[in-house]
Amino acid sequence: MKHILYISLSFIFIFLSCKSEEDKLIELIEVEVKALTTIEKKKDYLQKIFHTYINLRKQETEYWNTYGRNSDEYDNLIAANRNQDLSDMLRVEKYLDNYGYPSIMKFGYQPSIIPIVQSIQVDDIGVYLENYKYFYDAYKFNDISGELFLKYLRKLQSKTSDNQYSHVEYPESDNEIEENIEIIIKELRLNK
Repeated sequence: MKHILYISLSFIFIFLSCKSEEDKLIELIEVEVKALTTIEKKKDYLQKIFHTYINLRKQETEYWNTYGRNSDEYDNLIAANRNQDLSDMLRVEKYLDNYGYPSIMKFGYQPSIIPIVQSIQVDDIGVYLENYKYFYDAYKFNDISGELFLKYLRKLQSKTSDNQYSHVEYPESDNEIEENIEIIIKELRLNK
């Protein structure tokens, strides 16, 4: 009996030690998100992601200006920042899955825009489609601007078409923004 127990424990240990880095990161993020038990903790969590996003973009600009766009230094930084952006997008998605879209009235501007801004930065069709419902609802509840939602839709549109929707004009007024949002939603057959 002890032999069977030893073998079982060995298999469990081997299984746990074989977890990928991604699996470990997902578990860590799930623990982080579950620990957000107050509005203040949620706000701080989203604010931290926002500040990381801003710092990464500043760093990219500095490297571009210092080393040039085609330098190894810049390329290495972009690769490292891509990993951070993907990790932060996972944080955002776990947050959205657990708590829904952050209200601008409760959390303020920066925490309320970071989910869609991070999605636009990651630039992945799976991320776009998976989070459409959150972003559409946030737009309808005025937690994000029409202009930002339209930017997200245009990124989604560029991933799903060969510029077949090029007749959509870049807006100059709020009415044009709303019209273009409706056009893209209809043409991409997205649910409201």
